[in-house]
Order: sequence, then structure tokens, then C-alpha cells
Amino acid sequence: MLTNYVYAAKESLRGKLHLKNLGFNERYPIEYYESHHHIPSRIMQAIYTEVNHLLKLKILSPSKFFFINNELQSFSDNMGACERIKNTPIPYSYSLFLKK
Repeated sequence: MLTNYVYAAKESLRGKLHLKNLGFNERYPIEYYESHHHIPSRIMQAIYTEVNHLLKLKILSPSKFFFINNELQSFSDNMGACERIKNTPIPYSYSLFLKK
């Protein structure tokens, strides 16, 4: 699912994400993603669900969960930062400067 997230983030920022290019499994088929507008956040939700499941089964210790949670949060934070950059308009005076 991590590779799905990275691919979906890249393609979402470029504005040309196609669900058929993602990898699916029996727990998260294509229908799980179709109803959601922001696919990278939907994939991250699935990852969090799986990590929480591992924690409940005691396969993952609380300290490892804390580390993984911080890493996953940084993925989401970086995606938000990239979307803010993408959606910020270039000031008119700067675009004139670039054209010169």
C-alpha cells in the first residue's frame, strides 16, 4: 500500500490519477477507492487501519506503533505541503519578472 500511496500522491498532484494503475487486494478492492475524492488520503486511511489492526493483535508494540505513526504522519504532511504549493498562484509581478 505504500507504493500505492506514493504513486497516487504523484499522479494526484499532476492531476491525472487513474485507479486502474494502482495495486489492489481482497481487503481493499477498487470499489474501496472509487467512492472517495482524494485517493492518497483514502490509501493512508487503509494503511492506518492495517497498522491499528497489527497493534490490536499485539504484533506491533506501542513503541513501534508510535514510530510508524510519526512516519505516516510525515507522508500526509508532505502531501499537504505539495498541494499547497501546487494551488498557490504565482503573483502577477513575479510572473512578469519570469517572462523577462
